[in-house]
Amino acid sequence: MTKLILAAALCATLAAFDAGAHPPGLMGPPPGGHVPSAEVLATSDLTPAQQADVRRILTQKRDALDAAESKLHTQMEALHKQMRDDHERIESQTAEQLRKALGEDAFKRYAEWSLRHEHGPMDGAEMHVFHGDMNGPGAPPPPPGSGAGKPDGE
Repeated sequence: MTKLILAAALCATLAAFDAGAHPPGLMGPPPGGHVPSAEVLATSDLTPAQQADVRRILTQKRDALDAAESKLHTQMEALHKQMRDDHERIESQTAEQLRKALGEDAFKRYAEWSLRHEHGPMDGAEMHVFHGDMNGPGAPPPPPGSGAGKPDGE
């Protein structure tokens, strides 16, 4: 569980950093940084050898930053997948435990009750189980204007 919390915190931190690094609508330098062209460096007070060194060093910096960003992105994707898998496993286990403890009929009633209280059973897991008559006794009414429950032609 600690790993899951740390993974979520890392993802949130990286997302916040990324959002701050690239404000919407503004185009800045590429993620790895800007490498001035040879023509731009020629306008500096540096010797040609120094200009070449500056370009080489800044290119190495850009490439290293790009590689680090790519590595973090790959790790973040792996953490997202792990978090999704963990959530699915936990939701499945919870559904099975509730089903075992309540039995199918009581589990269905619990799921319907849970839906009426604006959250799904176990927050959305196992929704495919409840394909029964959702307009039966105790079921929530259809949303207004949905046309549900009206005879054809009305």
